[in-house]
Amino acid sequence: MELPEWTDIVKTGVLKELAPYDPDWYYVRAASMARKIYLRGGLGVGAFRRIYGGSKRNGSRPPHFCKSSGSVARHILQQLQEMSIIEMDPRGGRTITSSGRRDLDQVAGRIANFEVATGTFSHLHKPHSPQLSSIQKVLLLRRSCGGDSSVAYGE
Repeated sequence: MELPEWTDIVKTGVLKELAPYDPDWYYVRAASMARKIYLRGGLGVGAFRRIYGGSKRNGSRPPHFCKSSGSVARHILQQLQEMSIIEMDPRGGRTITSSGRRDLDQVAGRIANFEVATGTFSHLHKPHSPQLSSIQKVLLLRRSCGGDSSVAYGE
């Protein structure tokens, strides 16, 4: 998956005041969208606009719900389709492909094996146990898939 040139300056919705601080936000959003399609299926751009929407602050006026950016969701869905992880559903939205399901199962297995090997279990909330942040998981996956994560942080 290649990053578009606008990822460092784009806001993720009208409700946001600034662009995301995380340099890997695009990968995190793509993984989240792939997971949601894996679990539910039949989701399209409009559904993701509602899912990632939130409360817009209107200054002294009351806040109201606002949808997120459709272009970000559309671009990620198009890239996931090019990678043959998802496909168009004839009933509407997108569904996961068999190869996409296999790939996501392999990634989940790698994360589970890593958590077992290091003793960090993200699904158990034990006090005083080290936990992997979502950024660490994304970087781990990028390294295991051959991506160079040192470029994003200038290491």
